[in-house]
Amino acid sequence: MRILDPVLDHVVVDVHDELDAAVETYRRLGFTVTERGRHTLGSANHLAMFGTDYLELLGWEGTAPPRPDMSPGRFPRGLNGLVLQLQDADDTFRRMRAAGLPAVEPMSFSRPVKLPEGTEDARFRTIRFEAGFLPNIRFYFCQHLTPELVWRRELETHDNGAADIVRVVIVAEDASRLASLFATICGAEAVSTTSEGCSLRAANARVDVVRKADLTRMFGAAAPDLGGRDECMAALSLRVPGLTEAIVVPAADAMNATLEFLA
Repeated sequence: MRILDPVLDHVVVDVHDELDAAVETYRRLGFTVTERGRHTLGSANHLAMFGTDYLELLGWEGTAPPRPDMSPGRFPRGLNGLVLQLQDADDTFRRMRAAGLPAVEPMSFSRPVKLPEGTEDARFRTIRFEAGFLPNIRFYFCQHLTPELVWRRELETHDNGAADIVRVVIVAEDASRLASLFATICGAEAVSTTSEGCSLRAANARVDVVRKADLTRMFGAAAPDLGGRDECMAALSLRVPGLTEAIVVPAADAMNATLEFLA
């Protein structure tokens, strides 16, 4: 039995108070990046949109983080958000609590979106886990009430050719807890395990949980600075149609998130 069908909605790169630098960096890497969005929660963001998912550069304006979950002491700069898609936040919340998961009641918020015909509010409902449940990974769920304001054709073409996120890499020395959590939420049939890690197969992407040694073997010096953490997000693979050879962007050149471009 599963609580929801796994579909990757987006991933989050925490950039703290360096939004301007993050935008410049990702535009230089060939991404089309949206104008700055300002959430009713106090945070601000820029997006790189793809066909079925997107990458979010999340931070704040001013001198201090607007929310406890964005504190640099909890989440250093880098890839720190794995977000699955929701169809019904209220129903999913009830099913999570029935399964014994420490889900927090759905939270509603919005951000204004400038359109040629005027400004409209993109509205969202999210479900998160209680603080401390996954201390080094922000794993949560998002229902888009106005998806047409987020996925817009003119934003989905990138100079680097990226079309979709196809893999998210998480580091965990012991993958069993994440494997169990993924199976509870997404169904055991969506999760495969080995003695060294596990994988979650979403409809549009794969989440691989690997050990630090495996991350180093995959990316070498291009791997991110984990800041001493034994469990955290580390890298993204993006699909680029027509690419003939894989390209890896070191984390040091992408706000501490390793980016891999694949055919």
